[in-house]
Amino acid sequence: MRRILCATVVVLASQSLPAQTCTGLCLQQQSCPGGGSTTISGTVYMPNGTVPLPNALVYVPNAPVAAFAPGVACDSCSPSGSPLVSAITGPNGSFAIANMPVGANIPLVIQIGRWRRQLVLPNVVGCINTAIATSVLRMPRTKAEGDIPLTAVVTGNADAEECLLRQIGVDDSEFTNPTGNGRIRFYTGSVPGGAGAVINVNTPDETNLVASQAAINKYDAVLMNCQGNTANPSAAAKGYFTGFLNSGGRALMFHYADGYLQSNPPLSSLVTWNPGAGGIASDPQTGYIDTGTTDGVKFAQWLQSVAGGTYGQLTLGQLRHDYDGVVAPAVNQVSLNQSGQIIPQQFSFNAPVGIAMGSQCGRVTFLDNHPVPTSGTAGMIFPAECAAGQMTAQQLAAAYTLFNTANCLTGPYDRIFANGYE
Repeated sequence: MRRILCATVVVLASQSLPAQTCTGLCLQQQSCPGGGSTTISGTVYMPNGTVPLPNALVYVPNAPVAAFAPGVACDSCSPSGSPLVSAITGPNGSFAIANMPVGANIPLVIQIGRWRRQLVLPNVVGCINTAIATSVLRMPRTKAEGDIPLTAVVTGNADAEECLLRQIGVDDSEFTNPTGNGRIRFYTGSVPGGAGAVINVNTPDETNLVASQAAINKYDAVLMNCQGNTANPSAAAKGYFTGFLNSGGRALMFHYADGYLQSNPPLSSLVTWNPGAGGIASDPQTGYIDTGTTDGVKFAQWLQSVAGGTYGQLTLGQLRHDYDGVVAPAVNQVSLNQSGQIIPQQFSFNAPVGIAMGSQCGRVTFLDNHPVPTSGTAGMIFPAECAAGQMTAQQLAAAYTLFNTANCLTGPYDRIFANGYE
């Protein structure tokens, strides 16, 4: 019988493989007196090592961990290496794994989508808990430390969300032109006057990203900034963008990047678009996380744990009103409430649209505001457009959304159970 896990508690039960043939590290698991167990515990962080990361899979592989195949893929969340024992991090990033193998040089993997880091624990002592150092349990800052999704960034003159990747800890060396070897690759916006920061004078514009299906499908994810006016991709470019999502791509989009979503069926069928509706009474104002879903509860719990404040609320700035709601199965995640008038600010849906969830591959999340607002950044050399200072609650929420967009659509445990785990 499958065990039911509660996703909203901080520490989740670990899983094991008692029914399978015991080989490899399974031979190093041991019984403890009095019903005890050999455990490890800790907290997983974003690459910066300071912001805890919820919903990450932590596991001990019992076989070699395979490299991700280059390019967009539907199976990017399948945990490789025959996980022996595992756990999911809770809202404060913490986890505990029981029934650990005992001994020296025990491998450990932390993963969320195609973000992945492989570690080696120097020694796990039997029948006690080993606390893993905070400095160890973070996602990679560079490709030398682990896997970072290959991400295309379309820069814009109205916001600089590429700085969000820098804020969460991705090293500057990973930001390059598409011809470079960094994991974050720049394209400038193509709307007249809408281009943002560049790597250098050779940074191409976004038409190169959506020039063909092969061009965009070499990426795992795209991040599209607001260019100060509605993106106006060709019908062919919209088709390539849809094909990217349908193949497993992940897209995080801001304000006027909605040009890729509007008038682009079937993507546009899930959103009640009302571009330029306005009516924002004040800016900034309180945003409300929809806690009527399990994901919303986790989002609200996490944000309160890292930013404080009132549960389910955060201050949002640079607000826009370009859609009035979503159509299921799309989910609205954050809204304003102006004296009873609901103005939505963030939605997400999976792709391909119209097929069963278990067969879907991609995900898009759209924010109708600017967490990292800027202006006049056209031609600026990265990272000159990125301001220093601590992350705001709005930026922290956007960072959560970045990883949530990258994560498995059905949950890592569903993949584990499908492979025969109890």
